[in-house]
Amino acid sequence: GKITIPSEANGYKVIGVGHGAFYNCEILDSVFIPNTVTYIGNEAFIGCKNLVSADLPEKLSSIGDGAFSNCTGLPAIIIPEGVITIGKSAFEDCYPVFAILPKTITSIGSQALAFRPAYLVSYMENPVDVDQYMFERLTSSTTILYIPKGTSAKYEAAGWTQFLKIKEIDEKLPESRGDQFYEKL
Repeated sequence: GKITIPSEANGYKVIGVGHGAFYNCEILDSVFIPNTVTYIGNEAFIGCKNLVSADLPEKLSSIGDGAFSNCTGLPAIIIPEGVITIGKSAFEDCYPVFAILPKTITSIGSQALAFRPAYLVSYMENPVDVDQYMFERLTSSTTILYIPKGTSAKYEAAGWTQFLKIKEIDEKLPESRGDQFYEKL
């Protein structure tokens, strides 16, 4: 089913999705999150295996621990510009075709990106340090990491060494979905 989180409830602005709000809600396939939401709580959507659409709001700044863990149906993970923190295991065991990380990120918890995208695009000019478990489920021989031009040494120093294919890009790639994304690469 489809859920729309309201921007206001009982006269109060909705600013977050609470801890475990949709825990293991396997009937959920689409969620609309309004721009009033600035944080997604721990395990808010964990185990929503049939979730295929979850556009994250522009004003989002924090994604909690395990927030989308085991959401195996998500075809893409696009973290909006402005997100500062991604909690541990936030997207663990997801299988997106591609994922996009903004330059605003300053903290990524362990195993937050333990997933298997074909493409991972990071716009961080100063990448956050990652541990050995960050990309634990990565298929390193096939996943392509796109990074800003001139930042390879910074990514290597920060521990982003699991990728066998790294491409530097001059400009921001379009944030499109599906086949359109592949055509632009």
